Amino acid sequence: MRFKKTTITIALLLLHAQVQVLSAQMPASAQDAPKKSASQVSPQKGGKKQKTKKALKPSWPKLKFSKKSTARDKINLLVSKKPEERRKARAKILSYGPGVAPVLLAAYHDRQKQALRDAIEPLLDELITKEYGPVLEVSSKWKNVVLTRFMLGKFDSFDDRRYRDWFLRAAKHKNQEISDGAWYALARLGETASLDFLIAKARKTWNKEKAQILPALPGLKGEAATARLLELLEHKKLEDKLTALRLLHGIGTEKSAGKIATYLNSKDNVLKVEAVNALRGIVDGKKPHDHLSVFDSINVVKKWKQRMGV
Repeated sequence: MRFKKTTITIALLLLHAQVQVLSAQMPASAQDAPKKSASQVSPQKGGKKQKTKKALKPSWPKLKFSKKSTARDKINLLVSKKPEERRKARAKILSYGPGVAPVLLAAYHDRQKQALRDAIEPLLDELITKEYGPVLEVSSKWKNVVLTRFMLGKFDSFDDRRYRDWFLRAAKHKNQEISDGAWYALARLGETASLDFLIAKARKTWNKEKAQILPALPGLKGEAATARLLELLEHKKLEDKLTALRLLHGIGTEKSAGKIATYLNSKDNVLKVEAVNALRGIVDGKKPHDHLSVFDSINVVKKWKQRMGV
């Protein structure tokens, strides 16, 4: 028994010595490294990696194939000579909701007969609410002029800056109507880049396009655009002065009223009238006068001079 105990003791001493040797040979970093918790352990090679979900493109509500087919058949009946057939076709298509929009959009193109385009457009206008604007944007086909023109009007009606980039692209369209419409829309959104466009329009085609120019001006109302127009107002050319006053009507801040009022003393009657019109917009929020007679203009200018103290 004493021999066995001695043997076990020697074996334990040898094992302890081997452990100490191995510890001395092991790098310090390995000795000191903390144990990883279960949450820190990297997944095994065979483990499944989590895939990042891609953002889904906006899409129209799903519509059964049979309903799409029926809608296609009904489109031609929108221009039927029989009023009842037109009414039923319209009601049937609308009953399918926004999901039928792709069917109508496919038939709404430059090669389509004008009468059919005129019948399809109000349906699209009713079905495509602001909620489906992003889906319509994905459907952009720039070569399809009638579709692009429709989209321009639709996005403009939403009054949403998310379509700013779309408008900027539309502003470069070869079709002048689309290009101009996009710049007007950008002005309504407050895009400062549109001021150059408005200056050019007010200078060249004011009488022809003022009905389109005036509603676009309030979007740019502010110090920056006002300062630019007051600078233009200082130019020597009468054309530049008139352009500035016409735009200041809707863009000018209240601080600019005093500067504008000095033009009520101008020797040029047309400058006086445009100064009055600018003040009407800035001070009273009213539309500019249309075609004042010489006699009326004298009285109007006189009243404004008294009012502004100039």
